[in-house]
Amino acid sequence: MPKRCPQRQRDRLAADTAPGVITNVAYVHGTAPDPLHANNTAFDPVPVDALTNLVLTKSTTGANPVQAGEGTAFTVAVANEGPSDARDVTVVDTLPAGVVLVSAGGPGWTCAPSGQQVTCVRPALAAGATAPLDVTAEVESGVPDGAILTNTATVTTSTPQTSTLDDTDSATVTVVAAADVSIAKSHAPAYDDVPAGSQAGRTSGGWKSIRARFCGRYRGSSMDQAPL
Repeated sequence: MPKRCPQRQRDRLAADTAPGVITNVAYVHGTAPDPLHANNTAFDPVPVDALTNLVLTKSTTGANPVQAGEGTAFTVAVANEGPSDARDVTVVDTLPAGVVLVSAGGPGWTCAPSGQQVTCVRPALAAGATAPLDVTAEVESGVPDGAILTNTATVTTSTPQTSTLDDTDSATVTVVAAADVSIAKSHAPAYDDVPAGSQAGRTSGGWKSIRARFCGRYRGSSMDQAPL
């Protein structure tokens, strides 16, 4: 009876192997005559599934605190912990009310805004790779002092994941209101010498040239008062 010599072989599939079935083929031959060649080849079909785990982290990288009416920035980082490549990766970043998108993008990403959301997609993310995504925005001037704004992002993929608990993350920014208020007043040259007790300056408009400047967010009023 012929002696069997078992052989063991361990292979690792590439991380970008598509789901399906792969077939391992083994063939044996020798120098002695072999009356039966039909059993010299063996086939072993192996089902292949893709599995990955994406981790999204969100951070504030711009001004924080930020003045109302000024800009700030956020960074999204999507990491693929493997073991397989992630396909059809999508990030949806939702800006809070009072924040206007300026730009969004990163290497390998294609982004499109819609209202308070911006959606960024990429065809794949290799196992072990991290893909950064930058979002810049402007805080509206009417946002009240002390407001805390929360920016949230979520990632999805068509590849099955071991967990989705780390697919969403948020970052906050605190708003401060500031204003630089100034006022200037002048009179017409014709009223350089106005007799005491005269009303001519005020009734004819000689005291009515006022220039006010408001820089930043300011709520208040101005008053014109004639000298006593």
